[in-house]
Amino acid sequence: KEETKTEAEKKPKKERKKKEELNEETAFGDSVRKHLSSKDIEILSRLLEKKKDFVAKVKLNTPLGPQEYYLVAKDKKKITEEDLIVAMQKASEHKMPAFIISPGELDQEAQEYIQSWRNFIKHEKLK
Repeated sequence: KEETKTEAEKKPKKERKKKEELNEETAFGDSVRKHLSSKDIEILSRLLEKKKDFVAKVKLNTPLGPQEYYLVAKDKKKITEEDLIVAMQKASEHKMPAFIISPGELDQEAQEYIQSWRNFIKHEKLK
């Protein structure tokens, strides 16, 4: 009985931490939101917001109608192929294409990866 009580006490603490991460608004998150609003991209739900990461589901209007994307914004100077693979895996879990935003550039391998998966992943540079 004592073991189950301690396990039950630990779980709410972890849940609270995740909720706090979502509620805190960061400077990077603000710049991502401003960038999205300038492009008329609507944020449907925020999934994660940390100091250098912002994850959300977004909707943008295309000539074929509204399209939903799994947005991953990273505050990094270089985006690697590994970053893109992780974003694609998360997006596929949500059955959505991936949309990556970063102030940095893509390295050579990441550019090749985007070229080969161009229908499922988009990259945009954050100003």
